[in-house]
Amino acid sequence: MRTLTRRSAVAIALAIALVVSLMPALAGAAAPIAPTLVDIRAAHQPGYDRIVFEFAGGLPDVTRARWVASPRLDPSDKPAKVQGNAFVQVRFRQAEAHDAEGPTVSPLRRAFDLPNIAHVVMLGDYEGEVSIGVGLMERTAIRKTYRLSEPARFVVDIDTAFPKQRVPVYFADDDRIVAGDPVVVSKVKRYVRKVDPKRGALQRLYAGPTEEEKADRLRFISSRTYGFHRLRTNRFGVTRVQLRGRCNSLGSAIVTVADQMRATLMARPAVRWVKIYGPEGTTIWPRGRRHSDPYCLQP
Repeated sequence: MRTLTRRSAVAIALAIALVVSLMPALAGAAAPIAPTLVDIRAAHQPGYDRIVFEFAGGLPDVTRARWVASPRLDPSDKPAKVQGNAFVQVRFRQAEAHDAEGPTVSPLRRAFDLPNIAHVVMLGDYEGEVSIGVGLMERTAIRKTYRLSEPARFVVDIDTAFPKQRVPVYFADDDRIVAGDPVVVSKVKRYVRKVDPKRGALQRLYAGPTEEEKADRLRFISSRTYGFHRLRTNRFGVTRVQLRGRCNSLGSAIVTVADQMRATLMARPAVRWVKIYGPEGTTIWPRGRRHSDPYCLQP
């Protein structure tokens, strides 16, 4: 067996030391940190709504915004509860929306008081792909998408050119509830399409209050429902609407989803009475000109 010379031994020792010193760098190169979504914000500009997705660690390589018929959750592919009449899905590949402590954007569902953008929902953060659903009042046009740096941002501009009006929407008011006020809801205003203001108002209700309105102690009490359908008004002003979801008052005798829906619908000039049906299609007083709640909302 050939013996090592002193010079060879020194060379081997230096090579081992070099490999050891490079191991952290090699490990980092093998597992780079993905760009991380840290903020979602939106605002109105003349003629369009702008939604901005801000990242830490640079922008993802793939950023895309496209129209979809129905937003789906990732990876379950179940329908997502995004409020609106049209939807844009934004996808980022080789990206994350969480870190070791949990989600890096909060809340995962948020409402905006803008002419077109109504509701933004996190659809997925799975295996390096982040997906967000944007609920709109009207399908108009994606004017432009672009990438910006310092900080890293992906921007989507959505046209707001459609006939619209601003209508009242009523949310539960915690200050009034605590004070024992007989009126337990408070009014905000939202943009809706002129062609169906009642439906638009309820869509905005289910999207919930904005972050600023939450800070003022307004909230949407869903009573475990996630939406509505079969909304119609007859010539006598009786408006009927059916709930979707599990529907449960959760023991509350003070305020349920029905209180917020009734106040929101009664703000429309043609509405005089509101009959709310449970998911199974029943209500306490189905006949006559009077208000009615479903059995599922009884305390």
